[in-house]
Amino acid sequence: MKKLFTLVCLTLAGMLASVASAAPITVTFNVDNPEHVLLEIEYAEQPLSAGDNAITFDAYSSVQISGKNGAVLESVTEENGLYSPSIWDNKVSMYPGATLDGARFIIVTKGSEDVRTASVAVKVDDASAVKAVFDETSFEAVLSDGENIVKYDPEKEKTLKIYSSVSAQVPLYSVTVEGATTGAVSRRGNVYFVSLPCDGTVNIASRFPEKDCTVAFSFADDGAAFVKKVTLNTADGEELDISEGSATVSAGSVLYIHGDNENYLLTSYKVDGYDADFTTPQRLIVRDADVNVSIAAVRYRRYSVTVTVDNPEALTARHGSTLYPGAVIDLKTGANTVEVTENMNSLLFEPSDSRNYKIASASVNGIAVEPNYDGKVQIADLADGDKIIVTTEAIVRNLHAVVYLDNAAENLWTLKDAFGNEIELTTGYNHLMLCAEDNPLTLCDGYGMPYVYANDEPVASNGSFFSKSYKFSLSEGGVAKIYVDTDDEPAFHALTFSEEGFDAVDVLADEIRPVTDRAGYEVLAGTKVEITPKEGNSVSVRLDDTDLESADGKYSFVVSGPHNIVLTREGTSGITGIEAPAAAPAAIYNLQGMRIKAASTADLPAGLYIIDGVKTLVK
Repeated sequence: MKKLFTLVCLTLAGMLASVASAAPITVTFNVDNPEHVLLEIEYAEQPLSAGDNAITFDAYSSVQISGKNGAVLESVTEENGLYSPSIWDNKVSMYPGATLDGARFIIVTKGSEDVRTASVAVKVDDASAVKAVFDETSFEAVLSDGENIVKYDPEKEKTLKIYSSVSAQVPLYSVTVEGATTGAVSRRGNVYFVSLPCDGTVNIASRFPEKDCTVAFSFADDGAAFVKKVTLNTADGEELDISEGSATVSAGSVLYIHGDNENYLLTSYKVDGYDADFTTPQRLIVRDADVNVSIAAVRYRRYSVTVTVDNPEALTARHGSTLYPGAVIDLKTGANTVEVTENMNSLLFEPSDSRNYKIASASVNGIAVEPNYDGKVQIADLADGDKIIVTTEAIVRNLHAVVYLDNAAENLWTLKDAFGNEIELTTGYNHLMLCAEDNPLTLCDGYGMPYVYANDEPVASNGSFFSKSYKFSLSEGGVAKIYVDTDDEPAFHALTFSEEGFDAVDVLADEIRPVTDRAGYEVLAGTKVEITPKEGNSVSVRLDDTDLESADGKYSFVVSGPHNIVLTREGTSGITGIEAPAAAPAAIYNLQGMRIKAASTADLPAGLYIIDGVKTLVK
């Protein structure tokens, strides 16, 4: 089912080519003029000739067809109507899919001279510093120093976009239109837009005049403390010295003003007397004149709260919230004084290791605060003198359960507990120690259509087609099964044991579930069954028509259909006269289902065991 799902995803979205290997297909591209067409498959250019070009490639490869050398894609059609690609920005992008094996695409183009019948005059001082692109088609005009006549398509190209060849963040000195009755220039940030048609000359001056400019800073209230630093040309560039209230830079420089928004509230930011927006770090372009910057800010009020914790090793405390967690706070056992500000007066508490600890209780000024769905506690709107108490508790995982996975190599899913912790799965049986709070477990973030069972009941999926998840809960002795490597739903098969000898053996399914029904016990295909003779008994085991060999005193097989198991008692072990203490347990197993030989629990190492069918902790 995984393969089917992947094919559907690729056909609908063309986004999952990396998760499935596809069979090769052959597609023919009929090209009117190979000088006009760029064909790329998986971003590799393909050689083309005029007429038919039959090309073989993986079915779900990325295919892009675009006009080159100024040519325009007029149409791209599949001759039998199997696929109708759209032309966008003079390009066609597609993931053909297996259904297009044998398809033939006809590509019709027009040369640059056929469509670019209008022109505009452009004069530039340094063509290497400038990019000029037609906004509607993304076609780049080729410029040289001095005067240029730039051809364009009057039907499709209405705007010439001009900006620095380095980056749209780098300013050009000026772009103007001279002697025009049609055409106008506008600017957004450092990008200029010239409307077409334009009967004047577009003058592009990339170079700023060679002169020094003074940037003067004036501060009100805590404005000087608000400015952490000012850097030149990049956010991490050279730091300018503004300790004397000004800095001298070359015309065309870009300054980055870094503000301390965490501790200060900016109340005013003005450039040459005009209010301006401020986002730290704020860019300031120094064009060809001195600049005056004024900044006013006030320091946020600060509060002290008391945070009392019982075990700081089990807890992580932060400033901020679940959406915006901030800096970690160092805590010690007992009472801690923590400083918060009026703009960040929220604290977040979470277990340092959610697999081993949980928040048992939390309160502020004696009022209980409940942990959220993932075990975190957020306390907001703190005021000076508030008292917070947080206690933690070690998580005891004493529920033994099993998760079976048919093929880890084919698994594209993640199993998580209720706290969001990932549970690693290998092929076969995975023994887990859980607690009740770990439930429900969620199989999520995957591709495919797995079959999921919990205690032999099918688990239905939640969510939409592209965001499915499977939720289930496991208690003591529970078994979940995940099948990812099959297109067919796994079948249940009945096991029948012979009456003779059944009382002389212990039968375990899935390495954890005792089998007590002699006839008609149903299990899923792939289930492992183990048969262990009870102490003092010897049996032979026949599975359908095959005699099983014992290994480590056990007989085991994997269910592949309805099975008849014949148990033949072969007598006792021949050992007699052994006296056992009256309190000796009848049967002791470890958590992997293996029987342990011990005269009494006193002979066992410390740990968890299944004794007479009851999970017991031996200390």
